[in-house]
Amino acid sequence: MRKTQPNAASGKLKNEKRKAKNESGKRISEKSKAKISRTHAQTVKRIAKNSRAHAQTAKRIAKNSRAHA
Repeated sequence: MRKTQPNAASGKLKNEKRKAKNESGKRISEKSKAKISRTHAQTVKRIAKNSRAHAQTAKRIAKNSRAHA
C-alpha cells in the first residue's frame, strides 16, 4: 500500500538529482561542437551548390521554352 505523502526529504533529493542531470545534458562538449560546426559548413556548401545548379537548370529550361515558342 502506497503512503499518501512520500518522504519530503527524498523527494527533494530526487528533484536535485534530476536538475543536475538536466544541467549536465545541456552542456555540449568541445568535440561535438567542432563536429557540429564541420557538418554545418558542409551543409551550407551543399545548399549553395544546389542553388547554383538550380539557377543553371532554370536558365536552361527558359532557353528551351523560348526556342519552342
